[in-house]
Amino acid sequence: MQKVSWKGRLRQKRVILFILAVVGVSCLVNLALLPRLIYASTLQDDSQPISRNRPAIASSTLSVTRSPQAAVDGNSKTRWTSATGAVQWLAVDFDTSATFQRVVLQWDTSYARAYTLQVSDDGSRWTVIYTQNNGQGNTETMDVVGKGRYIRLVATNGVTKNGYSLWELQVYGQAGTATPTPTVEATPTVEPTPTVETTSTPDVEPTATSGTELTPTPTIPADSNASPSGEAMPKGDLPGWHQVFTEDFSTDVAIGGFLNAYGKKFTVYDDGWPDTAGSYHGAPSRYYPSKVLSAKGGLLDLYLHTEKGTPMAAAILPILKDHMYGKYTIRFKSDSLKGFKTAWLLWPDSQNGGEGAADGEIDFPEGPLDGNINAFMHPKGGGQQDAFDSGVAYTSWHTASLEWSPGKVKFILDGKSIGTSTKGVPNTPMQWVIQTESCLDGCPSPSTAGHLQIDWAVAYTPAS
Repeated sequence: MQKVSWKGRLRQKRVILFILAVVGVSCLVNLALLPRLIYASTLQDDSQPISRNRPAIASSTLSVTRSPQAAVDGNSKTRWTSATGAVQWLAVDFDTSATFQRVVLQWDTSYARAYTLQVSDDGSRWTVIYTQNNGQGNTETMDVVGKGRYIRLVATNGVTKNGYSLWELQVYGQAGTATPTPTVEATPTVEPTPTVETTSTPDVEPTATSGTELTPTPTIPADSNASPSGEAMPKGDLPGWHQVFTEDFSTDVAIGGFLNAYGKKFTVYDDGWPDTAGSYHGAPSRYYPSKVLSAKGGLLDLYLHTEKGTPMAAAILPILKDHMYGKYTIRFKSDSLKGFKTAWLLWPDSQNGGEGAADGEIDFPEGPLDGNINAFMHPKGGGQQDAFDSGVAYTSWHTASLEWSPGKVKFILDGKSIGTSTKGVPNTPMQWVIQTESCLDGCPSPSTAGHLQIDWAVAYTPAS
């Protein structure tokens, strides 16, 4: 056996002690860093706001191109703009509980000097997590501590009288795990796979009917050019009218894909926007085009139903710019659905519509889907509306025409006039809004579900 000198043993001991020291220090460093590593692994990428492309809703919106969704789309060239009013809000829905750590607001020139940030788990009870009383506009960054399904910005004092305008609402933190959306059961009509500029529409007394049984889809005639409703879409000018818009929904599209096929001719109210009852009366009703709209066999189908306590409908808006006076015609039918209604209307581009607003509003056809088709004229400058009851139910195919001329509005159903209004006729550009909603006369039963169908829609301007 080879002998090792005491000097050699000492050298070996020193090497061993050095190695043990290095290993010990390394272990201590790793133990010290471990909690931070674990914490960091639970956070999402801080460069990407968790609010990006989440459903957004607001107290009001100036137009469909200035929707709440524009404030969370990550596009620096799009923005949400509210209607006029000192108190306005913008909320983001995360579907499930999220943790909020930082909020960035990127304002346009119409910014809020005073506002709060609030969170909620149910959309009705809110907790303030940040208060600002001297906002300076431009880009504002706030560190916050909060948790909830919803976060909203509530503006209470602006630097202008024209409402508020926000390029981006960016929320950073930790998003929860979304709850999968249940698959909608198939129905006899479709294979199911929903800004609002809200209107203040009058209550209509419903007419009792036999129930909520679904109506089968009409058989399409063998002639592919024939209308599934039995009345072809008019093509070309009429005496006194020049045709500027036509759509017969000849392109089939599954539920959830409406804008992919028809986005060049229509806009929609985004998923999660509150309808009239949701905006003014706190009802749970919302627009959900992604869960409602489809097209098949030449028919646009609106599958009206309730999911998780939310009655769902949809609103489509033909793209007609600067439309001043015109004729608007649409062919439609509906199942009898208590709690759902149409409020198809002309709404002023100024957003000053409603019963008591400056620029008026024209509604036709409007009424509960288990009742009669009605027409309403809200005069310019406010005052008593004109109301006309056709006495006709929604459950058969009908053609409704609204003729808006200087000083006169005429309502026509199936070729017969049901009323004419000459009082306070609007004289500013208006949008055609084909909106279907719920809950104004009581919300539908959760089991109520069925279909409203549109065969075609056409629009005209006065002939020159």
